[in-house]
Amino acid sequence: MEKKKMKSWQKVLLIISIIIVIFIILTLRKLIILFELDKTSKEFGEHENYYVETYTTQGNSINVTKSYHKDSKYLTTIEISSINSMQKRLITLYNAEGEQISIYESGNVKKATLDKELVGGNISVNNYIPSNYGFYNTLLTAITSNISRIEHNGKKCYIIESNSNYQIWVDIETGLVVREINNSFITDYNYKFDIIKDEDIVKPDLTNCTIE
Repeated sequence: MEKKKMKSWQKVLLIISIIIVIFIILTLRKLIILFELDKTSKEFGEHENYYVETYTTQGNSINVTKSYHKDSKYLTTIEISSINSMQKRLITLYNAEGEQISIYESGNVKKATLDKELVGGNISVNNYIPSNYGFYNTLLTAITSNISRIEHNGKKCYIIESNSNYQIWVDIETGLVVREINNSFITDYNYKFDIIKDEDIVKPDLTNCTIE
C-alpha cells in the first residue's frame, strides 16, 4: 500500500516537474524575444528625424494623425471624421523655434491658440518596451503574455497579447509597434526615418483664424 502511494506521489511530482520545466522554457523564450525587440527598437527610437502616421478606428469614428519631426521641431495634424457624417474636424499642432501654435477647424469654424502648451502633438516612435520599463516589468510581461508570430501588411511581426482586450503587433525587424488593439480601439502605425526637411515643418497659415 505504501509503495503504491509512493509511486502515485512520484508520478504527481514528475508531472508537476514537467509542467514547471515547460513553463520556464516558454517564459525564457518570450523573455529572449522581448529583449531582442527592445534592442532592435532602440536604434529607431533615438531618431530625431522621422514621420509617424497613425490610423485609429473606434466604431464609426476614424482618426488619422500625421506627424513630422526634425530635431526639436514638429508639425502634427489630426483629422477626426465619422463614417456617418461628412463633416470633419482638423487639429493642427506646430512647435518650432520657441513658437507654439494650435489650430482647430470644424465646418466654418477656425480657431487658433498661440504660445500655449501643446497636448498630443509630440508623437514619438512607438517602442513596445519603453526605456524605463526595467527587467522586472519585462519578466512580468513574459510570464503573463502570449507571444506568437504573424505577417501583417507584408511585415513579419510578433503579436503580444496581455488579455483578450489588448493586443500589440510588433515589427520583428524594427521592434516598433505597427498595430495596437485596445478594447474597441484599433490603431495602425506607419513610420519613415530621415526623410523630413525643414520645408515639411512650415508655420501654419493663420488667415481667417479666430485667435484665442
